[in-house]
Amino acid sequence: MLLPLLVFPSGVGMGDVKLMLLLGAALGSAVATALVIGSLAAAAYAGLLLVRNGRAARHTAFPLGPFLAIGALVALLL
Repeated sequence: MLLPLLVFPSGVGMGDVKLMLLLGAALGSAVATALVIGSLAAAAYAGLLLVRNGRAARHTAFPLGPFLAIGALVALLL
């Protein structure tokens, strides 16, 4: 999460970073799977927003935390 923080500082909330730290501590080596699944779910949602709202969706903010939590749950179940 360092790269998005450097590119667009107001786009990444520190709550997301803290959640990732806790997920890393709780999941261990499965955290990579959780982050990939959560990122793919967030990308799918962002794509849906782009299709529905067009270019105006580029300025829409949505929380990353729920997608990371979904990724963590899927990683735990796998």
